[in-house]
Amino acid sequence: MRIVPAVESLVFSLLDAHHAGESYGSVWSDGTYMYVACRYQGIRAYSFDGSSLTLLATQIDGGIYMVVWGDGTYIYAACWNVGIRTYTFNGTSFTLLDTQDDGGYYYSVWSDGTYVYVACWGDGIRAYGFDGTSFTLLDTHNAGGFYYPYVWGDGTYIYVACSGDGIRAYSFNGATFTLLDTQDDGHSYEAVWGDGTYVYVACWTDGIRAYTFDGTSFTLLDAQDDGGYYEGVWGDGTYTYISCGYAGIRAYSFPQKPKLGYSLPPVDFSEIVGVV
Repeated sequence: MRIVPAVESLVFSLLDAHHAGESYGSVWSDGTYMYVACRYQGIRAYSFDGSSLTLLATQIDGGIYMVVWGDGTYIYAACWNVGIRTYTFNGTSFTLLDTQDDGGYYYSVWSDGTYVYVACWGDGIRAYGFDGTSFTLLDTHNAGGFYYPYVWGDGTYIYVACSGDGIRAYSFNGATFTLLDTQDDGHSYEAVWGDGTYVYVACWTDGIRAYTFDGTSFTLLDAQDDGGYYEGVWGDGTYTYISCGYAGIRAYSFPQKPKLGYSLPPVDFSEIVGVV
């Protein structure tokens, strides 16, 4: 008798949900805990054991918590009208180490482990140093135009989604930003992420765009719009995921991969019990 293995169903399975009030914005994990920026309700830490989420701590230090990110040692929060904050978390409680506000609105934050970069809405991009005790503002660059809502880097370049001005690439030498290129292919650039080869941008009602960046200039490779509002983008190195407002989440492959198919071995039905 030959047994044909069952084909695994490729679907989501909701494991748990938890809501402690207020709007949950961005989430980041250090591999042990999950941290969530919860707007007016501060920053929250969760654990997940594979079946249940457990709220471990909430810390509210004022302002609006927009985006959270960490570097493995510290947790950073962009807090809209009150600046950039850094925390530690010991598994039970948060400790606020510092807050620095250099004006404007702090919308998102990303760190390469050495410097902390903040997209500051109408005030451009800022780079900070953090020594474990306090922040030091190292540089600010504002190329003008619309807003700087989102920042992300690949360890070599820093990319900023700049609303109605497209995508920008910067380098940072520890003291000064250098704007390397700006490319605007229309509409609003909301969020950016890359997989080390391609740079992906969520472009509001214009879908997702894929670029390459060679250190000097961007090249647009493709754009796809399947409707809705493309607000956030992230990936795992294989697939790229987009949060699309009320249209939910979408998964893309790039370059396009063939749809998964299954080639089952031939079956000799005479060997199966019960089949004549």
